[in-house]
Amino acid sequence: MSKNQDLVKENLEKAIYLTRNIEQSVANIEEKRKLLYVSPEQTGRLNIQIDHRSSFYSLGVILFRLFTQQYPFPHTDEMQLIYAHIAIEAPSIITIDDKLPIILSSVIAKLLNKNVDDRYQTLNAIVYDLELILENSNKIFTIATKDIINS
Repeated sequence: MSKNQDLVKENLEKAIYLTRNIEQSVANIEEKRKLLYVSPEQTGRLNIQIDHRSSFYSLGVILFRLFTQQYPFPHTDEMQLIYAHIAIEAPSIITIDDKLPIILSSVIAKLLNKNVDDRYQTLNAIVYDLELILENSNKIFTIATKDIINS
């Protein structure tokens, strides 16, 4: 296994732990950095009810940072950052590091979706997909097949 594959495996193990402990992971974000992790609906600029899927967006930012060492929206201006969370699609992690698994990029993109209904709906589905990637990071599969769909 290459050094990069070892790092991806190690980070996937961390990602699974962070996902299983999502409330603690989100709560541990420093107050001054919270805006870097805020979901679009948490900005106060949208008339959308906040629910558990807001934490999934924040988890997406955490995983984006874990795998790229960057924030999806590295703005320092508060208004630019809020605008980015609401209106700008996050870059794919593979545009930052093309050695990362493509399927991992899909999982993180789903977590960072602007529309709450297009994000993962359940924590179990996120963990399931991350564990599949951990088992074989080169395998391509349809993500969120273990997710429930709101009707």
